[in-house]
Amino acid sequence: MKKFLFCFSVLVAVFAFAQSASAQTATLFFSPVSQTLRPGAIFTVTVMVNTGGQQVNAVAAYFTYPADKLEAIQVDTTGSVMQFKAEATASGGQGRISGGSPTPGFLGSQVVGSVQFRVLQSLGTATLSFTADSAVLTDAGNQNILSIPASGIATFQIAPTPTDGTPSPTPQTPPPVGGTPSPSVSPTSPELTISDVRAEILPQESVRLSWKTSGATKGQVYYGFREKEDYPFFILDGVLTTEHSFILSNIKQPAEYALEIVGIDTSGNQVRTDRLILSGLFTTEELQPSKAPEIGDKGFEVGGFTIHLSAFLMFVLLPGLVVLLVAFLLFRRMKARAGGEA
Repeated sequence: MKKFLFCFSVLVAVFAFAQSASAQTATLFFSPVSQTLRPGAIFTVTVMVNTGGQQVNAVAAYFTYPADKLEAIQVDTTGSVMQFKAEATASGGQGRISGGSPTPGFLGSQVVGSVQFRVLQSLGTATLSFTADSAVLTDAGNQNILSIPASGIATFQIAPTPTDGTPSPTPQTPPPVGGTPSPSVSPTSPELTISDVRAEILPQESVRLSWKTSGATKGQVYYGFREKEDYPFFILDGVLTTEHSFILSNIKQPAEYALEIVGIDTSGNQVRTDRLILSGLFTTEELQPSKAPEIGDKGFEVGGFTIHLSAFLMFVLLPGLVVLLVAFLLFRRMKARAGGEA
């Protein structure tokens, strides 16, 4: 019942605040963004959200696709960042995936869901684009920060099946339905390197992962529980840079997670790390539990002077108690004398 009420409230919030005026820094995008396909092919498109550096708790990703060229087979939210799902449908050229997570929500580039399509016989260009009623709501204030103009589109070219023996173009390998695409197996470049991989613990069960590449690349991170071989979660960035920084959300026990980092340059060359354990990327200081300050006889500072505890007890506290005791006895004697005279 609670789950139903939460999902209902997510829908109400999405429609109520879809047009709220606020800083629109979040975007929705598809992965992959382009591909050449043949009629009859089956492929998967992953719907992603980038929160624009803000903490959000609800996403409504509504998009269109040409129903004469693509047939939606199923929608899957396995591996979605959203803990509660309100909608997960696609038919007749309309796709709708929405849901949310309790406070504090989530941030960064995250998976919303995935849609599996079958390519129909109609040739031409099939474009997927998000509609204006989509929304990304902040955890604080339920403000819609989605920028539709900045959100991505996906374009797929549907070409005829060759009949003259000409080899057809090799499409990108789509991610498995309901899961996360595995790190690409494209040839790696010996000229590209990944270095200085670090992790930093952030508030609200988040971890900042950073690294450097020898050349400008687009970054990808595939991660999941270390006891499993596959990676159910992934985040990516379309910006070419040599210094990368991603936020991993909902990381309660870093020691339980493994990851791989991938960098891809403009020529399609890539570099990939080995399988890394997240907890091994923290500094020694971060992994050590914080210790309560020790008082002992080290003392404390007052007005720039260090007062040791033993000196404080001997020269301040003890004489003070003696003075109070003498004052109390004098007060009792004066009170008794006044009572006798009366």
